[in-house]
Amino acid sequence: MGKIRDLTEKLKTVNEDVINQGLLTIVKNNQSEALDLNTSQLFAGKDSNDQSLGSYKSAEYAKLKLSLNPAGVVDLKLTGNFYSGFFADTSRFPIQFGSTDEKADTLMQTYGQDIFGLDQTNLEQFRQDIKPDIQNLFKSFLQL
Repeated sequence: MGKIRDLTEKLKTVNEDVINQGLLTIVKNNQSEALDLNTSQLFAGKDSNDQSLGSYKSAEYAKLKLSLNPAGVVDLKLTGNFYSGFFADTSRFPIQFGSTDEKADTLMQTYGQDIFGLDQTNLEQFRQDIKPDIQNLFKSFLQL
């Protein structure tokens, strides 16, 4: 019984702020993967709600884009600057995604704020990928 009491005492020293800081650090350390998941989702023509980004109004532009993305979907990528400008604000929850590219605001106005963030499938993938880090965090809290 002494071991359980010891673990309980160790857990009492861990508060929500300490847990959140640890989790934010894990997300920050793995943010490139989260950003890759977000841009791959867009490249597949989907937003964070797994909704289509729509279709091209111009047949000529659609033909050009088909040569750049064989899926033939609206992917918000032409020069690559929007994707390469992706970032995640990991300073607090909820994590906010964005892009430093000058077109970001215009693209959000046109396609909605849901162009940023992970759909359920990618969010679950990200959770599974960082699960070992989260387990190690809690082991460190318990000094195991």
